[in-house]
Amino acid sequence: MEAGLSYSQKNYQPKRENVEYQNDPFNGISFYHIDRVDADVFSVPVKATRRIVKVGKTSAHAVAGVTANFATSKNYASKTVHYPPPIPQPNPNPNPNPSSALPNGKGLLENGGLPHNAYASADLGLRVEHVLGKRYTAFIEPIFRQSIGGGGLGPNSGRLNTFSLNAGVMASL
Repeated sequence: MEAGLSYSQKNYQPKRENVEYQNDPFNGISFYHIDRVDADVFSVPVKATRRIVKVGKTSAHAVAGVTANFATSKNYASKTVHYPPPIPQPNPNPNPNPSSALPNGKGLLENGGLPHNAYASADLGLRVEHVLGKRYTAFIEPIFRQSIGGGGLGPNSGRLNTFSLNAGVMASL
């Protein structure tokens, strides 16, 4: 059994959903959509490993577990599309244009709450280890993370499925 803490910078494009926020015969039609989500994510993996094979100082291990992911800070980038009216006409009742209902990207440390800042994933991978001495072991571990349950990092709780490659040196105490 293993547990730990990791940090990653996640940048992704959520599923595009246009939201109409202005439909005025004098000004035209405008849409916005969130184009990119940037988040600082801390993850707490809990996983089990099982050695499959050992050849000399090198061994291969199956890895499976779950990870809790939390966005501590987050930012949304958006794009706006405007279609002017086909035949411009003077506005008899000028009033300010409505503002967009674009949601704010706030992480847990920015008082954003858990609903759009946390998700869990099921993890499956393969670790290859090579003993370097009495205390040190080098490893490389490709791992696939499948989002499970509700939650997510974007405005629509998009499910994040990721592939990562971890490498490093472990020290035994």
